[in-house]
Amino acid sequence: MPQVAQFIRKTSLAPTEYQANFTITDNEILDAITSDEALQVTKLMPSIYLRLRRAPTDFWEREGVLRFVGSVEEKTPSTAWDQMRKITGVANSTLSKALSWLHEKGVIGYAAHKNGIGIRIFFNRATNSIRSREPQKNLRLVPTPSSNLPAPSNGVPFNEENSKRDLDNIHDSAPKRGEQIGAGNEAEESDNVKNSPAPRPGLQLVPNPTTRPEETIPFLNQAIKELKCEVSNIVKREIRATQDWFYDKAIPKAIRVAQRETFNLLRNMGVQQSKQSSDVGKYVAAEEQGNPNEALAQTLVELGATMKTFAASAENTSIQSVLQSVSLELDILGRKSYVGEIDFQAIGETLDKLEDSVAAALWDNTETSQKESLLRKGERELQKYQQGMEPSEYRQLVQKHANYALFKHYQIPRFNLFYL
Repeated sequence: MPQVAQFIRKTSLAPTEYQANFTITDNEILDAITSDEALQVTKLMPSIYLRLRRAPTDFWEREGVLRFVGSVEEKTPSTAWDQMRKITGVANSTLSKALSWLHEKGVIGYAAHKNGIGIRIFFNRATNSIRSREPQKNLRLVPTPSSNLPAPSNGVPFNEENSKRDLDNIHDSAPKRGEQIGAGNEAEESDNVKNSPAPRPGLQLVPNPTTRPEETIPFLNQAIKELKCEVSNIVKREIRATQDWFYDKAIPKAIRVAQRETFNLLRNMGVQQSKQSSDVGKYVAAEEQGNPNEALAQTLVELGATMKTFAASAENTSIQSVLQSVSLELDILGRKSYVGEIDFQAIGETLDKLEDSVAAALWDNTETSQKESLLRKGERELQKYQQGMEPSEYRQLVQKHANYALFKHYQIPRFNLFYL
């Protein structure tokens, strides 16, 4: 089969032909990328722009927007910047200078983000290349109605069988002349009753007065029980869906927003230098980092030393014994965390148990009058939560409030994972 030539010697189209497979570029953009100022930045400015405009369809997010997110499916993973450099065919510095100049002149829009969002390039349009459409002067076209008549020309359509049956069933209420009332119509009435359709049973909305109340109560109780079960299942399902959304969507988004605001605050204070948009996506060799568990391990060891100091100054022997054992446990936990991997769930459960043991020792060795005072104070401060809680849960909350007040009274730090 002979191959079709890629280009033909033809400068205009025939009346039966139309143009396809083309890319529209504004004249002002062509003038900008081929100007002396652009060529002073890099001689490859027109090539870089046109190659980006002719990027493969896989990189087009929508009309006029390119998106590069990198790839890990290939043998050698590539970043978004590597994909752009492969399409344009230029070095890192050349591509960075070209994109910075195009973005500064407004030829393109450039946005680069981390965390898998990637790099987006927006191809802007020239202002003089946009025109507004004039409003339509002619009236809108309305289709004409069909010439077919919606009803037959010889009269209104009827169902012949039903109409005939209805006409047969019609009878005058007054007897004919010469007939006796009630004498000769009995047979006719019996025939009409036989031929007439059976009446459809209607819905009885009013309760039967003969039904006794004691017979309806069991049915009502059963209906209420089933309805309560259904409503309870629906409420549980909605609560579970809300919890899943909160843990899977709300918390991660709140963390990302908090990180972004923190970094913005640090940049404004001059603590962290802001990166240029053209530097995002470049390969940077990872710096050597220390042990990621060092911070938590050091905190646990220091907390153990603090507990040891409190134990030495404690006057009560039982409190002193508990604080010494807690100090030893914290020191061992910190050394294990430094050597192996951190299991935050196990560490949190261990710290909760140690804190509960210290709280129990403080409560048992506190005077009764001080206990009552702490409990009354907790009830006053937590009174607004009492109506929405079970009595047992409310008592536990008041007891925890009193225990935390004892920690503050003895100036013992909290070592729950939330406070580290």
